[in-house]
Amino acid sequence: MELPAYHLPRLTNLYRSVMSRARAFVQKAGTIIFLSCVLLWFLSNFNFGLQMVDENDSMLRGLGTVIAPVFAPLGFGDWHATVATLAGLIAKENCVGTLHISFGAGSASGFGQALRATYPAMAGYAFLVFNLLCAPCFAAIGTMYKEFGDARWTWRAVGYQTGVAYLLTMLIYQGSLVVSGQASVMSIGLVLVAILVIVYGLLIKRPVPAIASSY
Repeated sequence: MELPAYHLPRLTNLYRSVMSRARAFVQKAGTIIFLSCVLLWFLSNFNFGLQMVDENDSMLRGLGTVIAPVFAPLGFGDWHATVATLAGLIAKENCVGTLHISFGAGSASGFGQALRATYPAMAGYAFLVFNLLCAPCFAAIGTMYKEFGDARWTWRAVGYQTGVAYLLTMLIYQGSLVVSGQASVMSIGLVLVAILVIVYGLLIKRPVPAIASSY
């Protein structure tokens, strides 16, 4: 393979590259992230009757409570972490901001204390693993669609990433319960199911489907 000639980077080129990426992030933070945080603040302070209420009676809690059981096997099956995970689909940076808004913790120290009081350490690790491995933000999904040129392959990729993230996170959290001696029969069953599915995906050979027709 023919390689290009390598040179030491010029400071002017380095400056332009850094400024371009910094400007892109500031624009992203000032538009998508800011607007989504405003929306989340509205949902966390008003109920479905558009009356200003506490976070525990808000629309955000109502929506998160409906979806929260899906994440219960992962160790963070409450509405706070659920809405933070969903907000991560807009931008991964939203996860922390959404948690802060949903807890209404105020200062950084109060926010940290609220997190430690609500979630055990392994639940925190599980939350990080899932959000790092699951489907990326909407902008990245849009880029995937552009590269694939096919909506079905895009949804397959998103589903595959989310499924792998769910299995690994469940294995980590439920496995920690087994190791610490706090496991129930359900925990052991979930660990076995996760291991079997992962082994099947890694070892069982399947025919590779044809790539999208655009190729």
